[in-house]
Amino acid sequence: MKHHVLKRTLAGVLAVLCVAVYVPANVGTGGLSGGTGIVANAAIGKPVYEMTIDPEALWDETGQGAGTISYPDYKVTIHADQPSNGTELYISIYLNGVSVYEQKQVQWDGFDYAVPDGASISCQKETVGGWMGYPHYKIYLNTNPKADQNPSISATSKVYDGTVASCSTGGGYGKCTMNFTGINGTSYDSSSAPSAAGSYRFTVSYAGDEYYNSWTDYRDFTISKAESSITGKPSAKELTYDGSAQQLVSAGSASGGTMQYSLDGTNYSTNIPTATDAGNYVVYYKVGGDSNHNDTAAQSVGVKIAHKITAEVGKDATCTENGYGAYWTDETGQKYSDAEGKNPIGVPVEISATGHDWNINDDMWVWGFDATPPTASVHLVCKNDETHTQYIPAEVTLSEDDSSKPTCTEDGENHYIATVTIDEKEYTSEFTEELNATGHSYEPFWDWAEDYSSATLTLTCQNDDSHVEKVDAVVTSVETPATYDDDGNIVYTATAEFDGKTYTDTQDVLIPQLERTSIANAAVSLKKSSLVYDGTEQTAEVTSVKVDGVTLTKGVDYEVTGNTATEAGTYTLTITGKGAYEGTVEKTYKVVKQYTITYTIDGKATTKTYNDKTFCKVTAPEIDGKTFAYWEISESGAKVSTNASYTFRVVSDTSLEAVYVDNAEEIVAEPAIAVTSVTTSGTKICYEVTRDVPEDYTVVSTGVLYGTSTALFAESSTRDDNLRFTNDEGSTDTKTKVYKGVSSCTTNQGYYSYSLNVGTAVDRAIYLRGYVIVKDSDGNLKTYYADIVDKSYNQAKS
Repeated sequence: MKHHVLKRTLAGVLAVLCVAVYVPANVGTGGLSGGTGIVANAAIGKPVYEMTIDPEALWDETGQGAGTISYPDYKVTIHADQPSNGTELYISIYLNGVSVYEQKQVQWDGFDYAVPDGASISCQKETVGGWMGYPHYKIYLNTNPKADQNPSISATSKVYDGTVASCSTGGGYGKCTMNFTGINGTSYDSSSAPSAAGSYRFTVSYAGDEYYNSWTDYRDFTISKAESSITGKPSAKELTYDGSAQQLVSAGSASGGTMQYSLDGTNYSTNIPTATDAGNYVVYYKVGGDSNHNDTAAQSVGVKIAHKITAEVGKDATCTENGYGAYWTDETGQKYSDAEGKNPIGVPVEISATGHDWNINDDMWVWGFDATPPTASVHLVCKNDETHTQYIPAEVTLSEDDSSKPTCTEDGENHYIATVTIDEKEYTSEFTEELNATGHSYEPFWDWAEDYSSATLTLTCQNDDSHVEKVDAVVTSVETPATYDDDGNIVYTATAEFDGKTYTDTQDVLIPQLERTSIANAAVSLKKSSLVYDGTEQTAEVTSVKVDGVTLTKGVDYEVTGNTATEAGTYTLTITGKGAYEGTVEKTYKVVKQYTITYTIDGKATTKTYNDKTFCKVTAPEIDGKTFAYWEISESGAKVSTNASYTFRVVSDTSLEAVYVDNAEEIVAEPAIAVTSVTTSGTKICYEVTRDVPEDYTVVSTGVLYGTSTALFAESSTRDDNLRFTNDEGSTDTKTKVYKGVSSCTTNQGYYSYSLNVGTAVDRAIYLRGYVIVKDSDGNLKTYYADIVDKSYNQAKS
């Protein structure tokens, strides 16, 4: 027979047990029998009673069966196994009178049911009311109430000594759970008793069993901190200033904590305090307790860093300077009179200067002969210090009575006396200078004839002016002629010989520079004073230059500059005199561009040539049956004027056509504006915009609008609207990326010249048009635009 055993769970709550019994189990038919078997339970240590339902054994029983069996002291498990004969079984289980299990099964596999803790069991078998006539086995279970326990718990507070706290429990039944946790800020959680200082809670709990209810209780206790102690006090060190930071005390030792030190009694550190400067210090120390020991009270010890005393050598007194005796200093510079540094002083003991003791004798005199009269001085040496010397200049006088002057032929002498006063006593020294005869020293004087044809040399002795000699000289001459650029001269040289010595003298006579004739008023003739522009360099040819009727020769009498030009304009050439002529004279000439103006009237074209920037006037005559409407540019169809007589400035080749309409058509005279010329100059594109506004309009503003954005202006269908002011009723605000140039002239007829410097962007298209803002007779503002010109620099240049 196969047994299925369900081990009971340790649960004391009836509700949980009730849920458990609703799990279905497979059962079969048969009888119910009771049998006992005692099995050790390792977890609880109490016996287990196993009750087995044997369907085969009970199959033939009738009526109510086995009576009531109670096992209050055992743990019970009910087993029902499948009958071997394949019969069916009907089983019900009741807990405290309430059905908790019912099974009707054919060919079942058996079931297990865990009896609640402490339940008594009774069994019955009946056929009446059975299922399909099969026996109906009923099992009745009843629980008994559990008892409470009254255990004892103790926990004793103590002072920390390194051993665990004394805690105990007793008087209960079963195995208790004990736990220790920290309270009041102490962190601890263990089943073992603590040993460290802190506040704790000892908690004991019992989970309960089939006989006893669960319970929990606790006791709080404290392990107080023990007192720390100083086992070795720090001692003051004997220190002397050495410029570095020095530890002030020796290290102390402690029990129950760490030695701590402070210089202010407030801020402590485990580092031994240090100091550098000399002075008196107080070191405070204590034990900083650890987690199990308290701090000790602070104590202190005095420490001194003595000054570093250095001996200083004294200084002997000299003739001029005081000396001083030996002394001592410390590291701060303080001076002391003793080696122990006990007696501070301001300055060392002074030793007065000895003064000079000069050695005065005949050897002290020094004469100098670099000047006349000579100089003299005394050189004094101090007997106390030979390095102390001084020179005292003496007054030197010439003794006339004892002196004689030399002559050209006889020697002489000078007798000098030097006098000096030292310490109010006068000393003298004498010196005689031998003077050799001077000899003759002649000063030459030249006497020239008025025409420099002859000269006489007179020699007078400078040492004796009574000695005079005269010599006739030989005269030669060299002439340099004057020119138109430089002066000339004649240099006369006189030469004479006397007493083996040659004397010369020269006279330089000026020949004035030749005077040139000015050409400032010269008559100048040009072959052509006006040259027609052809794009090449041209020369204005000078055909004649005359001064006072004299025709000058080019290259000999004058040079020409500034007589070449390429571009159209007015130029000035300069004629500069050379050779016998000086000064300049200027002559103007022109290089003139010429343009053809073609105007067509009633199908007949007329062409004329005009110089650049001159004015052309065209007039449309009356034609029978027709009325003049306006003038337009033939190539572009741009309207330039509604006046029959139209005057404009010529700046390019232009073709105009007079437009006529039938007499019946009404003609309204409106302002006209057009770009009439696009040229280049340097790196600029030059535009000329011509306007013609009828008299009943007033010009408010005129100029140009332009832009370079291909996105806005390249598309012909949209650029007319984009290259405008924001509105045409007199607005001067431009649209996006539109720039403007404004003319300062607001006459009704006129032109506006505008230049744009494109730099290196010679292929970038410039989109430009003229505009004129006018006010009509009713005061209304309106803007008229010229057609847009779309050209790059290279296109305009070509």
